[in-house]
Amino acid sequence: MPAMTRSVLARTALALAVAAAAPAVAQDDPVVARVDGYEITKDDVEREVSSLPQQYQQMPFEAIFEALRDRAINTALLSNAAEKRDLDADPAVREAIADAERLILRNRLIETTVEQAVTEDALREAYAARKEDPAFAREEVKARHILVDDRATAAEIIAELDGGADFATLAGERSTGPSGEAGGDLGWFTREEMVGPFAEAAFAMAPGEVSAEPVETRFGFHVIAVEDRRTATPSFEDSRAELEQELGREAVTALLDDLRGDAAIERFDIDGRPVEPTEPAEPAN
Repeated sequence: MPAMTRSVLARTALALAVAAAAPAVAQDDPVVARVDGYEITKDDVEREVSSLPQQYQQMPFEAIFEALRDRAINTALLSNAAEKRDLDADPAVREAIADAERLILRNRLIETTVEQAVTEDALREAYAARKEDPAFAREEVKARHILVDDRATAAEIIAELDGGADFATLAGERSTGPSGEAGGDLGWFTREEMVGPFAEAAFAMAPGEVSAEPVETRFGFHVIAVEDRRTATPSFEDSRAELEQELGREAVTALLDDLRGDAAIERFDIDGRPVEPTEPAEPAN
């Protein structure tokens, strides 16, 4: 058995990954280490990034390159040692390799299915269809708020506003929220973008109205001033992420429906006994 190769599992994953990707240009993927003759490339090291905690994934690759290269070297050393000990002949290891291969293939099939379905033309077609639905337009409110820690303070602020105090000035002086420096300005927002009690209060108010009572949320107590309302149609770019998810989900669902239609599926209960297929329910008259 060759000693200068990765473990079987690593080779399987690498082969599938390479097959799924476009061929790399040699000069774009230089060798960055050798372990007993086995070459580790820049791409090999970059693949280590995805296994790091999120805060490290955000760091520039150059800043963590040396640590990741050492990690890849350690992986090669351990993999080679495992092969020399014939650990890849262990039935449990072979089963894990088979499971990993099936998982990689499943994920790649899903990726290619989504890639083929979620094209720019498909996204724009879906967006155009959505715009035809009157329910696609969303109601938005433009408002300011003053956030404080207790109900009594919020009530005092409402009394000051009733006495003619300027809302933006009070927000700058009294609000504990980040919008205080901007006079409490929250800009335009939809109902879904705010926590429940705040949204319920704001969308029940008319332009020019200030909340008569403090509004309590998990952040504290709010005094809200609604400045304007409008009905707006989300732009294509604002809708892109949601459309991508929707088209991708539909494509995978359609794929599974096709596969189920062509497959012979048998089900068994927890004790291994066959489960009798259930007949579709008759439609109600």
